[in-house]
This record gives sequence, structure tokens and C-alpha cells, in this order.
Amino acid sequence: MKRQFAYLVSFIVLLGMVSLACGISVDLGTQEPAPAPVQPVQQLSPTAIPPSPIPPTPIPPTPVPPSPIPPTPVQPPTLVPPTVPASTATLGPPMFTADQNSLCRSGPSQIYAVRTSMNLGDTVKIIGKSAPPWDGWWYVEVLGSKCWVWSGLGKTSGDLSGLQVVQAPPTPGAAKVNMTLNNYFIVPICYVYLRDVNNPGSGWGPDILGSTNLINPGQSYTWTGLAAGTYDVSVSDCNGSSLDMKSNIQFNSNTIVTFQ
Repeated sequence: MKRQFAYLVSFIVLLGMVSLACGISVDLGTQEPAPAPVQPVQQLSPTAIPPSPIPPTPIPPTPVPPSPIPPTPVQPPTLVPPTVPASTATLGPPMFTADQNSLCRSGPSQIYAVRTSMNLGDTVKIIGKSAPPWDGWWYVEVLGSKCWVWSGLGKTSGDLSGLQVVQAPPTPGAAKVNMTLNNYFIVPICYVYLRDVNNPGSGWGPDILGSTNLINPGQSYTWTGLAAGTYDVSVSDCNGSSLDMKSNIQFNSNTIVTFQ
């Protein structure tokens, strides 16, 4: 009995040691106290570690281009235009326009024969000019015929600066004509003056009656040997007062001029 008890005790001790070794409790009938409630361990939230600040990417400064240095301007060579007379560029060719019916002669004087004529308003091209002693005449072209017209019979236009001097043809023998003047005034005619229409610069000539002559009312007087041409004829009484004037009288072989 004692041996059985000793075996039982040894068995229990061994069993306890095994239990201790294995972590197994042997209920020996002893009520063990309930284990104390395990307080939950409060989990500490990990301290948030702020992210390391990422430095902003530096924005490189906008490069300021250097102020351009303007190139030194090269002065272009001065172009000198060819000299052109202003009249050539703006006035056109030289022209002559008749202010009245005009004769155009074979030379620059009334001693030359009439070649053709121009009417009032006719415009013709000037192709030359006269030289001393026949100043004041234009060499023109009228319907294909070249002739001379007195400058005082019209006006010019265009550029005259380039006109060349045209030499006059040989002087013909001066044609001689007769002129008869009839006086139908009630007073005597004591002075008779002529003015060459083709050479108006010469003005009125001297009294062709002479200091001792007169033409009484109803009488006539005839001159012979006058130069052919176109004339203005003016008459005055014995006091020198003008009585009348007739213009552009063509002196031909026998010309009659009547005042009344």
C-alpha cells in the first residue's frame, strides 16, 4: 500500500514536471482563480513623420538678351539724276497758235513771198527760229509746208529752249505795190501812218503823206513803190487827232483803202 502510494506520488510529481515543461496545467481538483483580464495594450499610432520637404525646382531666370547694337548704317551712295531741264519734262514740244488769220512766208520778212496761211486758232509745230537781222520769226510746219510766221501774230507753248537757228533764204527783190486811199470824211486827212503787221515791233512808221500834203474830203491819193505786205493803216486830221484805223490790209499790186 505504501508502495502504491509512493508510485502515485511519483506519478503526480512526474506529471507535474511534464506539465510544467509543456505548459499544461493539471487539474488536480483545485480551483484556480480566473486570470486577471488582460488590459488591451493601447496601440500607439506611429508618429507621422512628415515627409521631408522637397525643395521647389528652381526656375532659372529668363535670360535677358543683350541689347542689340544696331549696325552702323551705311550711307548709300547719292545717286545724282541726270540733269533734265524742267521745261523738257513738263512743257512738251514747241508749238505756235495763231491769234488771227496769218500769212506764212518763204522767209522771215514781209519781203518774202507768201507760201501758205494760218487761220485764227490754228496750232502748228515750231521747228526753228530766225536770227538777226530777222529777229522775231518762227520757222513752222503748216500742213506739211515749212514757212515763216511773225511771232507777234500768235502765242507759243512748250519748250522753246532747244530750238535751232534756221538761216533765212537769199533775200528776193522787194515787191513793189500801189495803194490808193479814198477820203470820204467831211474833214481833210493830213496824216497817214502804216504799221507792218508782220513786224509789229517796228511800230508805226512816219507820215507817208508828208508835211505838205493832205487829202481833202471826196479826194483820193495813190502811193507807188510800197513794199508788199500786211499793214494797219491809221489816218488823222490836220490837228493830229485820229480819225480811224483799218487793220490787216493786204498790200497787193493795187490796193484801195477807203475811209468814210
